[in-house]
Amino acid sequence: MPNRSSMTIDVLVLTHPDADHIGNAVAVLNSFTVKAVYQSGCPTDSATYAELESKLSTMAIPEYTDAQVNPGDMMNWSSSVSSEVMAINAQATETNDASIVLKITDGKVSFLFEGDASSLVESQMDREFGSSMNVDILKVGHHGSSTSSGTSFLDYTTPAVAVIEAGLNNQYGLPTQQTLDRLNTDGSQVYRTDLNGTVTITTDGSTWTAYTAN
Repeated sequence: MPNRSSMTIDVLVLTHPDADHIGNAVAVLNSFTVKAVYQSGCPTDSATYAELESKLSTMAIPEYTDAQVNPGDMMNWSSSVSSEVMAINAQATETNDASIVLKITDGKVSFLFEGDASSLVESQMDREFGSSMNVDILKVGHHGSSTSSGTSFLDYTTPAVAVIEAGLNNQYGLPTQQTLDRLNTDGSQVYRTDLNGTVTITTDGSTWTAYTAN
């Protein structure tokens, strides 16, 4: 097995401090050489977050939050792939709404990674970015909750493919039928990890292909 120093992650993005989004971050930091960490900067009092902050404080890894990053900023992470910040808010009253939302474009193919952003954040992005949020693939917000993927937001993003991350028979009843109905009305091809298993999407910058475990 290769040693830690030979395994590198250029950028680790931790969308917001909830445990289901940062729960394995310390394990990643222990296993890979991470060159930079981006997170919202929104604090929480969970033990998981405290462990992460303690780990980061002992490592000489550049860390960026909304003190340095703003919506609309282009991240210079790659010469061939563009990354634009659509949302980030350390002052959010709900940790979900602190989510870093990224639009990543490889050639002609674009992705939007929504974290757990709610309709409140979506409305802000609607006003600020409008149809420039148009993408091919959407990582659906908040695991398919009814409080995300609003009609106006989908009208602007118009994703051909929508990926929902949710556990099989999860206690929250996600994804909700309301969200599935909105995605179907929008014409999106929906993939769900609770039904399809791991969803992998590859692109050469011109086309994309979706693979599922099930």
